[in-house]
Amino acid sequence: FSVFQEWLHKGNFADCEAPCGEPCLCAFDADRTLTTRPGYMQRCEGTAKVPGVNDSASVPGTLVLSAMAQNIQGTFCKRCYRGIVSAGDIGGLQSDERGVLGQMLGGHQATVNGDWSDAANVLSLLVVHAGKGAKQEIVRRMVDWLRSSNGVDIKDRDVHFFDDEEDNIWPFEDTGFNARQVSCASRDDGGIGLCGGGADEVEANLGVRTC
Repeated sequence: FSVFQEWLHKGNFADCEAPCGEPCLCAFDADRTLTTRPGYMQRCEGTAKVPGVNDSASVPGTLVLSAMAQNIQGTFCKRCYRGIVSAGDIGGLQSDERGVLGQMLGGHQATVNGDWSDAANVLSLLVVHAGKGAKQEIVRRMVDWLRSSNGVDIKDRDVHFFDDEEDNIWPFEDTGFNARQVSCASRDDGGIGLCGGGADEVEANLGVRTC
């Protein structure tokens, strides 16, 4: 993990800003949204391999961050709270992979202390084991948790979710939340992203949009 810290510093990614202004939330899927398929960095422009950190997804290898993960601080989400809603466990408790993704989102300030919780009992903005097609329910619980535990009241229209899989996007219809499918320009077998989200796909558009 010390190797990652050095890489983070050299890449100037460590300047984390706290949420400010009218409260909002940007929630992201992890695999193939914030990450790239291991071994495909050369084919995926703007991605970056993280030395010494493994990707725990179905295709093993060294963690590669998508362009989206590296540029969140340059998007409208820099003024929002930020979270993760992942189907997997992102390497398990205390994993370097969780640490990397948490820091790319903005660290403890942006994610409210950087704690992780399970989808069965949402007590944070970083959530694992979220069922496919049910991520809208987890996002709702995250919003409720922010209100009840932190006194932060976020309007539904100010909640934005990003995921590479279409089946995780369309269920957001009629929730009042905004959701966008990403990694639209690069797709892998099984209806998932390849290179992960692009920096230009983090937009504050209203509504639900698939590729």
